[in-house]
Amino acid sequence: MNKIIVALLLLLVCLTGCKNEESSPISLADVKEVFGHYGIFLVPTKDGSPQAVFSRTYNGVTPSRFVVDTKQSISIYVYPSEAEAVKGIKDFEEQTATADVVPHTRYPINNVVLYDITNLKPNRDCIAKVIQDLRGYAAVSNPQVDLSEAGKMKYREIAWATVEEEQRKHVIGRSTDAEVTTIIMNNQWLVPNKDRAKLRYHKLVTVTFNTDQDGLLGPIVVVINPANDEVEGGYARF
Repeated sequence: MNKIIVALLLLLVCLTGCKNEESSPISLADVKEVFGHYGIFLVPTKDGSPQAVFSRTYNGVTPSRFVVDTKQSISIYVYPSEAEAVKGIKDFEEQTATADVVPHTRYPINNVVLYDITNLKPNRDCIAKVIQDLRGYAAVSNPQVDLSEAGKMKYREIAWATVEEEQRKHVIGRSTDAEVTTIIMNNQWLVPNKDRAKLRYHKLVTVTFNTDQDGLLGPIVVVINPANDEVEGGYARF
């Protein structure tokens, strides 16, 4: 009997761990980055009234509001978990049950609830492509990326080790001051050119070294996979 109980407990732990790996919380920065892939830049805005339907707080979360153009706006609610997002949707429905709500489309993506406020089909279709990528990103088990100063320094050292000696002569400033940020891998072209389909929707780290040739060739950008700290390649310089 004891062996059966232990086996069941181990199975429960395994299933719980697998579920956590499959679900990657999305940040507001992630959402804005995926929009940027499609050339859609979300311009922050504020409603005159915090009681406007798409500005209200639902389940304790107040949205970030943006405009795409004069006929389309976006409200983004970022919850701490998918369960809290579901509660946020329920709260929205309860608070607006008797309201005359303008045309909109709601997109739940893991811990994020996005409201696209427009009645124009071309606008809706464009946002739907972004949502598809966001859902792909949420489905991937993305590792936590440490962008503390210690974490950034680690990535700078990894990237610097791959920069050829001849290129190092053109780097401006210290390598330890290089900019470190993240990208969500989609269709970016990296050198060397190889199949990176398995990395689609994964969050990768970029380290940028500015050079005295930036105006001609662009900076040196090294792309690192934070899951194993391996260099996946770099941005092409022309």
